[in-house]
Amino acid sequence: MKRQPKIALVLSINFLAFLCFISIIELFLGKWIKNFASKSDYKPIPAMIKNRVLKYDAREIYSSKNSVPIIYKRDKLGYRSRSLPDTKEVILAIGGSTTDERFITEGETWVDNLDTLIPEFDFINGGIDGQSSYGHRIAIKEWHSLALEKENTNSIIFYIGINDRKLLRNQLTKYDIAQGYEYIKIILKDNSFFYSNALKVFNGLGSKKGAILRRHMAREIEFLKKGKIYDSHERLNRSSFISYKKTFSNLLSETINNFPNSRIFVVQQQIPGCKFLNNHRVYDRHPLIYEKHPDMKSICLDLLYVYNIQEEIINSFDFKESITLIPMYLQPVLDDDDVYDYIHTNRDGSLKIAKFIQSFLRR
Repeated sequence: MKRQPKIALVLSINFLAFLCFISIIELFLGKWIKNFASKSDYKPIPAMIKNRVLKYDAREIYSSKNSVPIIYKRDKLGYRSRSLPDTKEVILAIGGSTTDERFITEGETWVDNLDTLIPEFDFINGGIDGQSSYGHRIAIKEWHSLALEKENTNSIIFYIGINDRKLLRNQLTKYDIAQGYEYIKIILKDNSFFYSNALKVFNGLGSKKGAILRRHMAREIEFLKKGKIYDSHERLNRSSFISYKKTFSNLLSETINNFPNSRIFVVQQQIPGCKFLNNHRVYDRHPLIYEKHPDMKSICLDLLYVYNIQEEIINSFDFKESITLIPMYLQPVLDDDDVYDYIHTNRDGSLKIAKFIQSFLRR
């Protein structure tokens, strides 16, 4: 009868010793001291990937019977397409998934294509899947301004539009700012030795890849032959967009404050389902809006509001001479066959985007 307490005591001591051993390994092999005990300016950036190589078979994305191998690389600073050694001036591209281009393999993203088209610069991909202008401002302050040499950053390209729609209604996503459980997950992913390595193994087994693939899953896309025309003047209530105006203005201010010598290009992205007749009228051909979600706000009308507000803010901005607005949405750059899910481009669409942006950078 007396042996049981002794066994329990021995097990407890061994368990505590094991926890201490694990804690010491975690403390010294993880990044807790570097990011929290030192004077580091570490801030968690949702959906950010560092020092990873991911491989996908994206046949489902492209509705292909054959394998579509995708190699996706992020360096230790979190960038795609960054050349080393750093001997060229940098042009940084910032945007959401249409910049990140998770399912375009290395060398074929629009940022990679610009490296080939304008070889005198190193085009760096700082896109974050799902991020809007709200998240871009945080990334400028907490990531890009700390990772890049400001004197060597020639220009910053914002390729934006679709993700800013939610900001019109004061909505943020987990890709803009991490809260609650998502915040804890990011802290562990960025700093924990055991959690981050377990996550790499877990991802290697394909579980998270499968979730990402499903989120970007291609539908048999077929734009409507006859869509609907929207006019931004019909429902324009400028007072409801005060928050977005402030958000976009803050993004420009943060960028200029941190990169005062860099040129800024705001590319207002075009998607094939929206045929913009001018900056106030659009022909919307997205079938999901009318067939499955009749009460849903028009994607294209929202984009009209977003782009009109951006133009208004830039025209009234104190440092507007540093900013070039590129209304890509008014140009027929992308065709229906250039996207795999109404919004995200395939390799052909990515090359068209690069050539379009090249024409402005060369001026």
